[in-house]
Amino acid sequence: MQKFRLFMKRLTAINDTLEELGTPKKYQKLHTCAKRVLIGWLMCSYTLNTFDMIWWIHVTEDRWCTIIPYITNHFHHVNMLIDLLFITFLWCVLIVYIYYIFF
Repeated sequence: MQKFRLFMKRLTAINDTLEELGTPKKYQKLHTCAKRVLIGWLMCSYTLNTFDMIWWIHVTEDRWCTIIPYITNHFHHVNMLIDLLFITFLWCVLIVYIYYIFF
């Protein structure tokens, strides 16, 4: 816990230094965007797994197959999360680039 506090003190010092140098703080927008991406990804993954689970139950009429969608869709969900994180990163880079060009 003490290492975490020391890390936070150092990070705060770096933040304050960057603010004094005039670097913009876009953390709030990035934080909000990251939360939206994560919530959207969780909702999409949950919805797709639920629909697949209902389909498997209807087709096989057996309850053990409820785990099949979680296994078969895992790679799709991970790929979608990585894509969304990459898009969020590109959005952050674009915002910083536009800020430095026009301000």
